[in-house]
Amino acid sequence: MVVSPNYIWTLLSRCGDCVFWNGMINGGYPAFAELHGALLHPITILTTLLQGPINGVKTNLILHLALAGFAQWWLARSLNLSLVPRLWSAMMAVAGGHLAGRMEMGLFPLVMSTASASLVLAAGLDLVVKKNNRAVVGLGLCLALLLLSGQGYLQIGTLVTLLPAFLIFLLDGRFRFNALTGKFILAGLLAVLLSATFLLPFLRFYPQFVKDIDPYFSSTQPLEYLPLNLVIRDESFFRIQTLGKQPFPYIYTNYVGWVAVALALGRLFHPPSSDKRRLYFYFLTALVLVFLAASAISLKTVFSFAPEFLNGIRNPSLIAGLSVPLVLVLAAWALDDLFSQPMPRLSLSWPPDYTLSVNLFWVVIAIPLVWSLKSTHDFSRFWLVTTPAGKDLPTVLQSIRTPSTQWTRMPLGEHFWQPDAAEMGLKLSGVFRPWHWKNRMSPDPYLEGARAEEVKNFPEYTYTVDGIHLLAFPENEYAFVKTGNRQSACQAEANGGHIRVTCENNPAGQLMVMENYFSGWVARCNGERLSLDQRSPWLSVWLPAGRNECQFHYRPWDVYTGIALNLFGVVLAVYLWRKAERPLPPD
Repeated sequence: MVVSPNYIWTLLSRCGDCVFWNGMINGGYPAFAELHGALLHPITILTTLLQGPINGVKTNLILHLALAGFAQWWLARSLNLSLVPRLWSAMMAVAGGHLAGRMEMGLFPLVMSTASASLVLAAGLDLVVKKNNRAVVGLGLCLALLLLSGQGYLQIGTLVTLLPAFLIFLLDGRFRFNALTGKFILAGLLAVLLSATFLLPFLRFYPQFVKDIDPYFSSTQPLEYLPLNLVIRDESFFRIQTLGKQPFPYIYTNYVGWVAVALALGRLFHPPSSDKRRLYFYFLTALVLVFLAASAISLKTVFSFAPEFLNGIRNPSLIAGLSVPLVLVLAAWALDDLFSQPMPRLSLSWPPDYTLSVNLFWVVIAIPLVWSLKSTHDFSRFWLVTTPAGKDLPTVLQSIRTPSTQWTRMPLGEHFWQPDAAEMGLKLSGVFRPWHWKNRMSPDPYLEGARAEEVKNFPEYTYTVDGIHLLAFPENEYAFVKTGNRQSACQAEANGGHIRVTCENNPAGQLMVMENYFSGWVARCNGERLSLDQRSPWLSVWLPAGRNECQFHYRPWDVYTGIALNLFGVVLAVYLWRKAERPLPPD
């Protein structure tokens, strides 16, 4: 489900702006309003164009594991920690269960958004420390990457946890906003501009958007149990319903082990000196806010004014993944303090003048540090595996290809057909998604695949291919002219937001194209622009009798406006990067 939206980029070289509409599933929808995947993330675009959707996702995943490690290293560097704590915490972040565990269901956008949230944390602290415009650009860019990372859980989590905690640095002793506040606001504005190509189409489409809800928060783990997931590495534990959780590992896995947790607790119980006291309280506050949000306690208060939106946050326990970079930076901080303490040394001398001096503490601490890396790696590698695709899929899909574009339906709940179908240019109806188009139905299929043996007795049954029984419904044409109760089929070719329809010797009537209508579609028939029927849920225009050729193009104002705002954001980022500035006054 999260890979198939990326296939829209395979059309870019063929038809350009046809990528603005995803017509591959369920009647189509505005492609750039995609929330479940991470279609508009720059790394997604580049890896898909260079390697294709499937291998592009693998490279994307590896790059975001690396970015999570870089974010953790950046955090440690902002605290001026020494080399070993920096590298150890970065490697722990790469191997952490808060990333790999999300791949239990293949939800790589959760890996992307978790890594991007870690970058926001690091960039925010970098701005606190440096207080300059280059740090503003860094935070704005990281916030934009987070907005473009898909899903929404970590974006909401960051909004109610990591960002509010920065108020510790933005308020003076009289609880008034200081000069640094303006730089944070500027970073937020820059993020909005850089992600406008997603935000504008999404906000315009949002009134049409219906998401599956859970008003009872049945998957939400209670607050008292959430921290335990930091130290539990039994894979079978996450597959059973216990300690207030559901048997879905991807929601709860956050393992980093006892060594990291013990070091972090040591830091929490031993606050630093006054010059870093605000940093300490930031991490403590953010950690508390993360667990309150992950247990839905704070979410129920913050979003009490919007119950429908609140109920759509079905798996808030995913937000607990934000606790990992906080725990690791506290652990690295404590480790750095230990390294700075005077420790006994073991000296060995032998003639004539050779002496070897070893810090005993380094020898002792190396054992638990290496073990923590190994245990975290061993736990996480369980979730990072490849699964062979079914060899029969292309054979089945090839058998249902038709000369003219048509809608096809495969067995319900079998998501694995989507990538191969997209690769072959087939349009799938009745595909499960966690969101739906309000008051719209998926188009009826022209061909349908089923596994139940009883369908072989149906009059629509045609033949069987590799265990899939194919049913034909010739009355469900993709494009046809409707005159009274009569339908005259037309030939159609659809590529995203470009649709070409040819009707031979049709009677006068209403041309119906079974593609969802939305503001932005324009139609031309026989060289003349026609008005689309806005009352119809499908693309529909009136045609005269005879031979007609029609083209439909999806050209939404929001995408073009978003691109313009993107360019303005880039110009603003360059300007801020190069602008000379005066240092901010001390708090």
